[in-house]
Amino acid sequence: MRDDDEVELFGRAHEHSLLLEMLERARLSSGSTLVLRGDAGIGKSALLRLAGEQARERGMSVLAVTAVPTETRLPYTGVDQLLGSLLSSGPAAWRSRWEAALGRAGEPDSPAESYQLARAALTGVTTSAGPGRVLIVDDAQWLDQESWDILAFVGRRLADDKVCLLLGMRDGEESASRLSGAGLPEHRLEPLSAEAALALLRTVAPELTPALTQRVLREAAGNPLGLFELGFAAGQMGAGDLTVQDLPLTERLERTYALTISRLPMVTRSLILIAALDDAVDLGEVLTVAHGLHGQNVTAEDLAPAVTAGLLVADKEMVRFRHPLIRWSVARSASAPVRLATHAAIAAVLDGQEARQVWHLAAATVDTDAGVADRLARLAERADQAGSSGSAQRAWERSAQLSPDGPTRARRLLRAAHAGLNFSQFAKVRNTLESIDEDQLEPVERTELEWLRQNSIGFHWPYDQALALLTGLAVELQAQGRTELALHGLATVSAVCWWADLGRPVREQIVRVVEEMGLPESDPRFISVIAMVSPIEHGRVSLDRIRRMLLAPSPDVVAAQYLGTAASAIGDLRSSLAFLRTGIASIRRQGLLALLPQLLGSQALVAALLGDVHLTLTSAEEVHRTALETNQPTWQIEGRLLVAFAQALSGDDSSALATADEIERQMLAFGARLMVCQVALVRGVAHLAAGRPAAALDELSTLFDPADLHYHEFARLWAVPHLAEAAALSGGYDRLRAVTAECEPIAAKAGWPVLEASLAYASALLAPDDEADAAFVAALPRISADFPFERARLQLAYGAWLRRHHRVTDSRGQLRAAQQVFQALGTEPWAERARKELRASGEHPRRTPSAARTLTPQELQIAQLAASGLTNPEIAEQLFLAASTVSTHLHRVYAKLGVTGRKQLAPVLSGS
Repeated sequence: MRDDDEVELFGRAHEHSLLLEMLERARLSSGSTLVLRGDAGIGKSALLRLAGEQARERGMSVLAVTAVPTETRLPYTGVDQLLGSLLSSGPAAWRSRWEAALGRAGEPDSPAESYQLARAALTGVTTSAGPGRVLIVDDAQWLDQESWDILAFVGRRLADDKVCLLLGMRDGEESASRLSGAGLPEHRLEPLSAEAALALLRTVAPELTPALTQRVLREAAGNPLGLFELGFAAGQMGAGDLTVQDLPLTERLERTYALTISRLPMVTRSLILIAALDDAVDLGEVLTVAHGLHGQNVTAEDLAPAVTAGLLVADKEMVRFRHPLIRWSVARSASAPVRLATHAAIAAVLDGQEARQVWHLAAATVDTDAGVADRLARLAERADQAGSSGSAQRAWERSAQLSPDGPTRARRLLRAAHAGLNFSQFAKVRNTLESIDEDQLEPVERTELEWLRQNSIGFHWPYDQALALLTGLAVELQAQGRTELALHGLATVSAVCWWADLGRPVREQIVRVVEEMGLPESDPRFISVIAMVSPIEHGRVSLDRIRRMLLAPSPDVVAAQYLGTAASAIGDLRSSLAFLRTGIASIRRQGLLALLPQLLGSQALVAALLGDVHLTLTSAEEVHRTALETNQPTWQIEGRLLVAFAQALSGDDSSALATADEIERQMLAFGARLMVCQVALVRGVAHLAAGRPAAALDELSTLFDPADLHYHEFARLWAVPHLAEAAALSGGYDRLRAVTAECEPIAAKAGWPVLEASLAYASALLAPDDEADAAFVAALPRISADFPFERARLQLAYGAWLRRHHRVTDSRGQLRAAQQVFQALGTEPWAERARKELRASGEHPRRTPSAARTLTPQELQIAQLAASGLTNPEIAEQLFLAASTVSTHLHRVYAKLGVTGRKQLAPVLSGS
């Protein structure tokens, strides 16, 4: 019988070459990640073992682990087994955080723990990698969620390091769910060709008759492990021991293994069952458990029959199953009483390892057990505190199942639902809520149950009914003393209200409810709800509250997000940027990656409204990238749309229009009025930048038609200056007059700074020719330095008017100022118009090539941070990258900009 690794590699020359190429690239500081997918037995494990062996032959360090089903409920276990030695030998901050995450010491320090650990893991694996490092994870579908998140985080960031990450994943729902949106390269292993399958079978079992050969080939269906096991069984035992033909191959293999297991001595069967159910590979631990079950006479020699049967490999320190499917088969072939007793025996030797011990006790418990349930509840609380919502959900659910007390069980299921909602597991949340006995809940808890039920359904068009119901539930929660939950819910409702542009009745109801809560006016959530829901009627009072908050101590992340979005909703764009920058800086320090797309998305939108192409592009690109990582589809789309906004402003109209059209098709069906409105805005700006003002006017006019799908009562006001310019350039003054007549009373009531600046610009463009000079002069002080793009547009229009009226000398000052601002902002089409006007005035302005335009968004972001004085490790920490990746990007930046060091970056970038 041939070694199974060699056998399973039959017909895998292409995959073998692919892995060798990855190893060589990693040795040359060009790391990579690959997920090998396929059915059980298709050859993933053999390829991964071979990659590890050949990496060692090349002098590379290899860290490998095989995940097991029992580990899925233990946070960070997979990463601990793979990278624990690296993390525990790192800086003291790493060690303490790592020990706390694993429950060995202290308490979790923040909900950001997972991404803080991910950053530590990235630094650990990319630092001092020597001639190269290879990380191998087999059966990655069984990794605990926290470990999967960390390894996916690391895997997306290895392009510039001497590190290679290889993962094997069995096809199935769990793998598909994890890989969806993970951004990791995949390669699926297909069944062997007929020729390769026959060659393999002849190697494994050359003595088979033609009839048996054809039967094994047919049943194995090109699966190498199936050919190996079924061929060996047929050769040794004949056709009678081949399993039922109408079963799936995996189940037939399990039955084959079960037959082999049943012929082992009793003690050997017990030993391999301990190894299968335990979540460690330590031989000493396996034997200690066996001593508790069978006495001290059990030794490692008792494993010999299983080794001889080809089920596992063992040495003096560890025991490893020859294939993950064998471990699964061992566990499934044992009777329920034997499995329960084995779990209990494992738990008995795990004093000091709370999480592992409690979960084995839970697995050993059939009926309710208050003690185990309480210990699981403590684990769930800890997971909640650490932000490990997936682990918390599983622990709360199992704790509820084991709770003998009905009310306690129901409350723990409520906690499981909360955790699932945080983890976006809406289907699981709905199932959990269905299992709750409402009669066991107090009135306030029943309201909470209904609140969770509505949130788990999600927000779907039309929204009015759902939001009205949720607002009513918030009233009940407030009356029952659950103010925090009620206010949190109203903040969510107000955001949906803004995005969906809901009607006045729902908005008035929300305002009435939040005002009756008696909250202090300085509460960021109160300010946000009022501003988002009623930005016109309460615009001036909200503006006053927000300006006062600028003078208060720096807000925390959540408060900064509330205040930043509230300020943008009422057109106070500079205040919005100030709050958002505070929040983003705090997010980067704390590692709250899941919140980053939301704040960065708001920052990118505000920057686009201010005409700042560079900030829009770098923020929007990071929005899209981090939203992919954190599985936030809406922000992925918003990130792409905001990139298109930056492209429109910079003159790349074809890319902007293509993206806008694609996103519009996606969003129309969901009633996402804000994004649909943004689509029309992007298209209008793209036409305007490309010199098609009539098309721009037509597009932007749709935003002011209540019957049009692009209409949004509040967001349309962002389009006023673009529509004004399009109207002036195309002669569409009547449309502009109609829009300004509609907007002026709104501005008077709301006091939006952005709208007031926009109307100042529009009023100058609408002035009769004999009054234009005075109108331009009057408009200039009405547009503050907070709105440089609008002021520069006004100066461009004024300079052009002066030149046409033969006041050439006067025109040049306005045109020069406008050209400099446009170039600094990156709005190249407007800068070129200013240069054209200057040339017509007799000047010959030099077109300074924009340094920033030669850089990718991430290169520009890194260059700006380096120019501000940050070191490579500091930049890496801010952007969730490896320091080596930052170094590689900076060298590319130097080459593109023609500089030799970071001290030269600031003057080059400031001139761009």
